Amino acid sequence: MLPAFYYSSYIFALAAIFIMSLGVAVINVSANPMAALLGHPSGAHVRVNIVQLFSRIGFALTPIIATSLIYGRDHSISFHLPYLMLGVGTFLVAIFILFSALPSLKPDVLKDFSFLSVLKGSRKYPQLFWGVITMFFYMGAETGTAGFFINYLRDSSIAGFSVEQATRFLTYYYIASAVFSFAGILLLQFVSAGKIIAFFGTAMVLLYLLTALTTSLYNPYYLLGIGAFISILFATIFSLGIEGAGKYTEKGSALLNMAIVGGAVFPPLQGMLADFKGVQISYLIPCFCVVMVVMYGIFCHRRSLQIKQIKNPV
Repeated sequence: MLPAFYYSSYIFALAAIFIMSLGVAVINVSANPMAALLGHPSGAHVRVNIVQLFSRIGFALTPIIATSLIYGRDHSISFHLPYLMLGVGTFLVAIFILFSALPSLKPDVLKDFSFLSVLKGSRKYPQLFWGVITMFFYMGAETGTAGFFINYLRDSSIAGFSVEQATRFLTYYYIASAVFSFAGILLLQFVSAGKIIAFFGTAMVLLYLLTALTTSLYNPYYLLGIGAFISILFATIFSLGIEGAGKYTEKGSALLNMAIVGGAVFPPLQGMLADFKGVQISYLIPCFCVVMVVMYGIFCHRRSLQIKQIKNPV
C-alpha cells in the first residue's frame, strides 16, 4: 500500500488488496478449524464463535478508527495508514503464535487433490456437504444486507437519512452483532447449535419481510435487528459443517471458505431487483437466502437428536 499511496497508483492498490485477500483466505481455511479442534469437540461451536465475536467487534470499530486515520484535519487523505497498522498488528500476532505452545495439528499428506475430488468426498459427511451449500446462501445474505444498508436508509420513501446518519446506523448494526455474538456464545452452552441457527434465522426472515414490505419509523431498527441475529450464523454454520469430519476437517474447511463466493453472486441479483423494483423490495433476496439457513439449522438439530438416540438407545 505504500507505493500505491506515494505513486497514486490504482494498479498497486488493487494488487495489494488482491494479495491481502489471498492471505485472509489462507488464514480462514486454517484458523477456523484450528479453533474448533483446540479442545473438546462439545465446545467447538463456542470457540469458533469467540473468534467471530472479535471479528464483529473489529467491524464495529473499523469505520471509526479507519476514518480518523484516512482523513486528516487539513483534508488530506492517507488511505495507507490503516493498512500499515493492520500489517504491523498481523506481524506481531504471527510472532506470538510462532512462540506459543499451540499443538501443530498437522494434516495428512494430500493425494490426488482437486476441487471435484474434495466436493465428491464431502458427500460422505452430509452436515458438511449441506453446510457448504448453506454457507453459499448465508454469504449472499450477509453481503446483501450490509452492502445495500446505506442506500436503503437514504431512500426518501423509507427513512431519508443523510450519509452521516446512515453510516452511524451501520456502526450500530455491527455493535448489535457484537453484543448478540456474546449472547449467542452463552446460549450455545445450553442449546443445540442447529436449534439456535433455526431460531435466529427465523427471526431474521421476519425482520427481512418487515424491512422489504412495510414502511414506518421502525424500518432502520429492523435492520439493526437483522444485524443482531446474523451475529453467530457464520461461525456456527462453519463449526457445524466441520463437526464430525475427522481427518476431512481441513478439506471441509477449504470447501466452506470457497462457498464464500456466494457473497459475489447474490448482491448483483439484489442490485438488479433494486434497479427494477426499488432497494426496499430487493431485501427479499437475502430473505430467501436466510430461509435456506433455517432449513440447515433444522436439519442439523434433527441429525444431532438422531445421533444421540443411536448412542443412548432407550
